[in-house]
Amino acid sequence: MVVDSRSLRSAPSAWARGFDGGKLVKGIKLFVVCDKHGSLLDLELHPANMDDRAGILPTLPRLAALGFEGDLLGDSGFKGAPFAEAALEHDIHVSVSPGGTREGRFLPHGVRWVVERLFAWMRNYGAGGEGGAPS
Repeated sequence: MVVDSRSLRSAPSAWARGFDGGKLVKGIKLFVVCDKHGSLLDLELHPANMDDRAGILPTLPRLAALGFEGDLLGDSGFKGAPFAEAALEHDIHVSVSPGGTREGRFLPHGVRWVVERLFAWMRNYGAGGEGGAPS
């Protein structure tokens, strides 16, 4: 399984908002878990100031209940002993891969790139087209 998050701008009237200081985005944060092919398995939505580990934590028991176990691959936002121990309670082993360059450019590592493609698919689907450019 591959995990990642994305901070998105949202209107003041849209649900609960927070400020992601790292991305300078006021809005919401979308947390997704996908399989190695990029198919969505689960998601969580929180204010943008939510920590990555805390935001994805609610998905772990749901994934385990569906029979998923094994490796959970994420970027450095998902590292830390408390999160890894919480995941192990559900037979999920956290593996952290490099996230990118100092310039903020994404570097594909293993199969972690499939979650980036999932975000692109979700963005294009939400734009009303069938894989076309957003309007």
